[in-house]
Amino acid sequence: MRRSAVSIMANLAEGFGCGRQVQFIRYARIALGSSWELLSHVYVAHDVGYLLDTNREELLAQLGTVIRLVNGLIRYLRHHPEP
Repeated sequence: MRRSAVSIMANLAEGFGCGRQVQFIRYARIALGSSWELLSHVYVAHDVGYLLDTNREELLAQLGTVIRLVNGLIRYLRHHPEP
């Protein structure tokens, strides 16, 4: 779970650091995939008894926010081309 979570941030940072919008979008999509991966890990952790219901719900809400933000970033980058 930690690796998936760190991967979200790391891919966004790496994509931004590439300096090209096309690359940034590519890495943002990878970050989005890591977000969905983490979401699945939350469900598995709950199913095997590592997370309480309240913790699962809190994590799912936070991940929902992350997914919406990354999707919004991708949409913004697609509709605002580089100068």
